[in-house]
Amino acid sequence: MQDIRFIIFEKSALIRLGLITLLRETEHIIVAGDYRNTDDFEKNIENTKPDFVVISNKLLNKTILESIKKSKNNNNTQYILLAHEDEPKTNSFWIDEIPVNEEKIFIEDKLEKLINKQQKNKHKEKDNKEISKRERAVLAMVAQGYTNKEIAEKLFISTHTVITHRKNIVKKLGIKTVSGLTVYAILNKIIDMNDLK
Repeated sequence: MQDIRFIIFEKSALIRLGLITLLRETEHIIVAGDYRNTDDFEKNIENTKPDFVVISNKLLNKTILESIKKSKNNNNTQYILLAHEDEPKTNSFWIDEIPVNEEKIFIEDKLEKLINKQQKNKHKEKDNKEISKRERAVLAMVAQGYTNKEIAEKLFISTHTVITHRKNIVKKLGIKTVSGLTVYAILNKIIDMNDLK
């Protein structure tokens, strides 16, 4: 299971520490930061790259809501509203809401559901990064030194399709050079050292 990263923005030290304690009781949870104000809101999110941001509605203002809107468009961070009863609630940005006056079991149940959903999403993302059977065949031939045209002929596909597969391989693996792809292919037993030209 992959770790899930949280950061918390809450003015009250007691509420902040209580939430941290609850989160740390759960396996695979990392509290990557906790802050009493939102002075460096965007910077803190950029530096910690959390899966979840828990933010008190007492710390919300127009600037913070704009930052959240921008962040939601640029990454997969989910926002949870920490709701104080005496403050108005705004619902447009939140994956969920945790009232601060709720019982421990209610908060644990809500957090568990959110964490499980995020774990499933991370697992799907990881699966999507794995190269397909056809991409493995193309990668093997790239590592062996074949040109796009030669690969196309051997696999009975167009050169354009070979180029598309190569782009997908580079995107999924994050490896841009042929030598890097060759090392990856050897280490992952896609080809053997004896297969190299």
